[in-house]
Amino acid sequence: MLKNLWYAACVEGELDERPHPIRMLGHDLVLFRDAAGQPACLADTCVHRGAPLSRGQCVPGGVQCPYHGWVYGADGRCVEIPSLEAGERIPRRARVDAYPCAVQFGLVWVFLGDLPAEERPAIPDFLPEFSAGDGAWRFIHGRFDYAANWERVFENHIDSAHTHFIHPDFGNREDPRVARTKVEAQGLGAWAEHSYPPRPKRGPLGELVDEHRPPVRTRLAFDLGGLCVRLAIRMTDTLRQVVFQAFTPIDEQRAVSHYIQARNFLLEPEHDAPMRADLEKIFTEDREILELLRPIAVPEAVKAELSVHTDALPVAFRHQVRRWRQAYGSVRSPDPATAVTAIACPARRAGERWVFPST
Repeated sequence: MLKNLWYAACVEGELDERPHPIRMLGHDLVLFRDAAGQPACLADTCVHRGAPLSRGQCVPGGVQCPYHGWVYGADGRCVEIPSLEAGERIPRRARVDAYPCAVQFGLVWVFLGDLPAEERPAIPDFLPEFSAGDGAWRFIHGRFDYAANWERVFENHIDSAHTHFIHPDFGNREDPRVARTKVEAQGLGAWAEHSYPPRPKRGPLGELVDEHRPPVRTRLAFDLGGLCVRLAIRMTDTLRQVVFQAFTPIDEQRAVSHYIQARNFLLEPEHDAPMRADLEKIFTEDREILELLRPIAVPEAVKAELSVHTDALPVAFRHQVRRWRQAYGSVRSPDPATAVTAIACPARRAGERWVFPST
């Protein structure tokens, strides 16, 4: 799993008056709102006796441990130890890792790493429709979980060749060829365009589109900066759909997708449920094969699996992952039975001593 990247943690509306536990990159974290109402994220283990902060409560300016009441501010420093007498100094090592947060596309993002602000990659602007503000687009937010390795899951969603065999609603086993296309590098990712013969649509969408219309055109892009994928689909000259996904590893064998569907047709709320059902049907079809892949993780050696020209975009992703891993290392899940580790946060660059070792 990669560090020094932004990861989608949750929908902003999920943050309320209680601490919000979350597991990312094999580490337990806690989200809450700081004194200004902005999202804050800390490592979830109290340095005193190892209790989960997320089982405590939010207090003014921080989160309180449920075991002995230690209070940690949004910067990770302990600001109160109730058992100390008045005037006693709080130890300098009474702190946990604190991670930068941002809100974009209605999602809370957490930067898991120690890079200073000026060196961090940007969250890619993969959904400009979200801020259009003209009422021309309708959005569906959702979360989808996979019991599969994050690289396998990510690659699947930038793989154009599997469509014909996994998704019968719009794939075509009778003609599964994928035309050669040029992969264009962009930022920490790449994109490619494809066109497909149109397939018949059912329901209200079928009333809007003619199955004899021109080919459907797609633009598929990924960016490592937020582990994001954008699939832009032009069904006709006027009807468009965008499926945005931000992938977050839970650990080495589980991953989650925070997805947003944007559409400029059937804008009435009553169409949201069937649209969501269709989208999650596709994700379910993917998940059924992804959870069977072996080895579970993508092999380190390029030659350990065979690729062809239709794998150009997934191969570009593999190269980006390897470059990032070589530059910044990787994160593995600790064994909670023997030790607690933390993903190094930016404050560790100051050189002070910490209770838990970093990874």
